[in-house]
Amino acid sequence: MIASWLSEIESIRRDARAVLDGLTSEQANQSPGSGRWSVAQNLIHVVKAAKPYLDRIEAALKAPTHDGPVRPGILAALLVKSLEPPPRLRVKTQRTLEPDEHLDVDLTLAEFDAVHERLAVLLRNTTEADLMRDRFRSPYLSIMHVRLDQAVRTLLAHARRHLWQARNARRLLGLHG
Repeated sequence: MIASWLSEIESIRRDARAVLDGLTSEQANQSPGSGRWSVAQNLIHVVKAAKPYLDRIEAALKAPTHDGPVRPGILAALLVKSLEPPPRLRVKTQRTLEPDEHLDVDLTLAEFDAVHERLAVLLRNTTEADLMRDRFRSPYLSIMHVRLDQAVRTLLAHARRHLWQARNARRLLGLHG
């Protein structure tokens, strides 16, 4: 499981570089339509959403509250499924997670890489048993409990979703690459 996730993280990082490849700053920040995010906005949204999850994963790994495996949260399992691309349901993003209008493309990619490297380091320094040992309240929906392995699945599905959306934004703008 961990080895597969580490491989997926590398694939996600490559995909982020590929979706930005050859775009000018103006192109990367161009919205493909009303109410739609640009390529860069999709990537920075992933960064903003991932940081609180990573903070909670780190805290739970440092100070576990359970000795053995805990049940996965039902809502968290549904969340992971709902995040898989292509998006079937549009959900209003919390204000704190909305991306800025104009983003520095190099900084956006660096932050995207840093968040995913942080996840990779966490995974390299833990075990599958550790990831099933604890859970936390979602930083976005307090009634949802997320087991650590579900948090990883959520982060990866969310990144895949927004990479899909970024590629779609690029396609809609006629910026094939």
